[in-house]
Amino acid sequence: MDAFGRPDPLVPRLLGCSGSYLWLERCRGIRLYDLVRLLQQDPGGCGSADAVIRLLLARSRQRLQRLQRHLDGWQGPAGLHPYPLARKLAGLLRLLSRSLDLAEPSPELRLELRALQHDWRHWAVLPFRDATSKNVLVLHPDLDPSHGDRRRLDWLAHRLHTAPLESWHDLPMRDVDFSSLLHTTVPEDDPISLLAHQRTLPFVRWSPESFSLLPERFGIHPARASLGLIVRWFRFGGRKLAYRLVHPQASLQRFRHDDPLPYFTTLRSHANGLDPGLELRYPHLLERLEAIGEAYRRIRAHLPLQPDPFLLRFPGARIHWRESPLQPAPADG
Repeated sequence: MDAFGRPDPLVPRLLGCSGSYLWLERCRGIRLYDLVRLLQQDPGGCGSADAVIRLLLARSRQRLQRLQRHLDGWQGPAGLHPYPLARKLAGLLRLLSRSLDLAEPSPELRLELRALQHDWRHWAVLPFRDATSKNVLVLHPDLDPSHGDRRRLDWLAHRLHTAPLESWHDLPMRDVDFSSLLHTTVPEDDPISLLAHQRTLPFVRWSPESFSLLPERFGIHPARASLGLIVRWFRFGGRKLAYRLVHPQASLQRFRHDDPLPYFTTLRSHANGLDPGLELRYPHLLERLEAIGEAYRRIRAHLPLQPDPFLLRFPGARIHWRESPLQPAPADG
């Protein structure tokens, strides 16, 4: 809420436009992902950080609910189509399987992917916002990435000791990066992206209701929620694991705070917590995802010691990653 009791803007304020360019407000602050990451270190040791994380996630969930209401029924300038699930998943499965010396996907697995695509086309009814906590900003100049983690941890420790819990409602938030709106997805996909990421997972109540933000519109659907979990976690874990295998030096920077392993090794139990029938519909897919996780578990300690395949192919490539485009890039040499 702002000073007049109005809801926070959902996105950065539009300041002007010229041709194909939009001029938006400058948002100084921190990604919700990084704020949760820092709070999980319990800066100051006062024990109230978890309550702050739950408050911020509840605010983000309410904001996503507003966004889904706005996006419901929106068709885009040229119409929207379901996310090309079978092609995306099959390609990533082949890459990971070959990189980990696993057998090629079986005919049974390919049949399950086609069945999954059929269900997806039927249930993918909302534009995909890509609501991961990395696409939500919490605004405060003292949390700007240019300050570095140490200074931000000191600021958080002071605030946790001196400010009441309710004061965290006063920090403005903005959602950014809507480039995924070319496709539709299941209604539970974006809530899963926000609330069931590796960083935010410990703070969610695990049930289909937790990921259903518009139940009056789309109902509460355990099978659809579990399908959304398979897709989102495979995209989360598969992308990070592909980086680890193909370009490990870049992975150590871009995903240095992420671990792809839990997305594979705990998927079955979490999916069953939403819909126990999932194992009956996609047994070969679940087996393959678990096999990928176990194969990676065996080799992950040795990956940093191996030559980087991407750098062997492109030896002149530079490796750097910035939390914010406002941070200076590292100097050459």
